[in-house]
Amino acid sequence: IPEGRDHAGVSIVGSKFYVLGGRLRGQHNVKDTVFILDFKNLHKGWTTSKTIMPTPRGGVVSGTIGCEVYIMGGEGNTAAGAEGVFDDVEVFDTKAEAWRKLDAMRLPRHGGSAVAVNGGIYLPGGGTRLGGSPVDVLDVYWP
Repeated sequence: IPEGRDHAGVSIVGSKFYVLGGRLRGQHNVKDTVFILDFKNLHKGWTTSKTIMPTPRGGVVSGTIGCEVYIMGGEGNTAAGAEGVFDDVEVFDTKAEAWRKLDAMRLPRHGGSAVAVNGGIYLPGGGTRLGGSPVDVLDVYWP
């Protein structure tokens, strides 16, 4: 991988593995890059998308439907009253390598997991404040 990451979004679409955003050595050192590894072209190695995440963040939750990777929430938000957490939902179209912003999350959080099933992205748990505050909430995001 071109640069270390933790708490990034990940996805496999077709033969390509995507690492989206994340952070490097600290909750506020968030990143906006998208790294791509094509399993059919391993000799080429990792590439970096020409487009960047609109909202750099770590601790994101990702879910994939078709060729689109949804990145939700995350931490590293320094805005007053945000408790360090983002409510942003952004989608990366892997075919066009383009981003678009969607409506905000009902409950902003970070550090959870997600899975896409039958057109919905299920998002259980996560934390509502920077570094912790786990919740027992299950949301389903219907794009």
